Amino acid sequence: MATFRKTEAAQYPLIAEAVINFGDTVAPSAGGSDVALNQTTVNVTFDIADLPYGASVIGGDVVVETAFNGIGTGTAVLDIGDAASGARYANDVDLETAARTALTITGFEMSSAGALRATVVYASAQAAPTAGKARVRVMYVIKDRVSENT
Repeated sequence: MATFRKTEAAQYPLIAEAVINFGDTVAPSAGGSDVALNQTTVNVTFDIADLPYGASVIGGDVVVETAFNGIGTGTAVLDIGDAASGARYANDVDLETAARTALTITGFEMSSAGALRATVVYASAQAAPTAGKARVRVMYVIKDRVSENT
C-alpha cells in the first residue's frame, strides 16, 4: 500500500475572458454563415475560448456590464458550456439586466481539448438590441500542472 505524502506543488489558476457586444458578428460553432448579434431573432452558439485536455473550471462569472436593451417584451439570454453540454456552467443568464452571475462549478474535467461555448438567444424579441455588453470570465486549472514547488 502506498504512503500518502502532502503535496509539494501548486499551480496558478488560468483565466479565459471574452467580451460579447450587441454589435458583434460571431462564427457559429457548427459552421455556416456568421451571425450578427444586433438582429431581432438570434439563436447562435459560438466558441469563446479553448480549454485544454485536463482542464477543470473552478470559478468565473458572467457580468452584464450594459443591459441588452431595445428588445421589447422578449427575452435575451446567454448560456455557457461546451460541446457536450451547452449550459454546463451557466443557463439562461438574463442579458437584459446589468448584473453578475456566478458560473456553476460542476467538477467536470475536459477529457480532450475543446472549446468553451456561448449561446445567445433572443426569444420573441420585438426589435434588435441597441446596446449591450457582457463579459465572461472562466477560471480553470489543468490536471497535473505545476507552477511552483512549495
